Amino acid sequence: MNNAVMRFGGFLLDHNPKTLKVKRKKELERQSLKSGESRAVSVRDSDIVVTGTAELYGDSCFEQYARLMNLKFQNKVQILAIPGLGSFSAVLTELNFIAEPKYGVISLEFRFDSVCGSFDCTPISKERSAIVRHGESLWDIAYRCGVPIENIVSLNPKISDIFDLSEGDEIILC
Repeated sequence: MNNAVMRFGGFLLDHNPKTLKVKRKKELERQSLKSGESRAVSVRDSDIVVTGTAELYGDSCFEQYARLMNLKFQNKVQILAIPGLGSFSAVLTELNFIAEPKYGVISLEFRFDSVCGSFDCTPISKERSAIVRHGESLWDIAYRCGVPIENIVSLNPKISDIFDLSEGDEIILC
């Protein structure tokens, strides 16, 4: 079985996240009543904020960190895919060292801010389906096509294991 790992903008965080906090609250619009009380007249989801910690390993950990920093400085909207949460459009807004760097290990903290109010962001792909490439899981396809994994799972009920796909299978995207 393949490990599901966090991905952002083509960058794979192999053993991550180490810790993760997802903040998504409801925003209420209230109407004041003559009695002095108020009532909610509309409710909407606020943007998603994802914070956490991660570690980069290996001889190339400083190069990996530099790639992440480059993504941060680009201020570019990318697809963030997180195991168990799904994929959505986000911007990497914070990236900081949280420990003394050691040879072969960098500990860091991160923050991603979504750029839309729900997981049903407009897909990047205009295609209605995708063909499975060698070694891909539904997570990979969701990332590659910019479609929330929840959408792909609901549209492909014949798939019982999101990690067990065959090369050449057709996956419905929308």
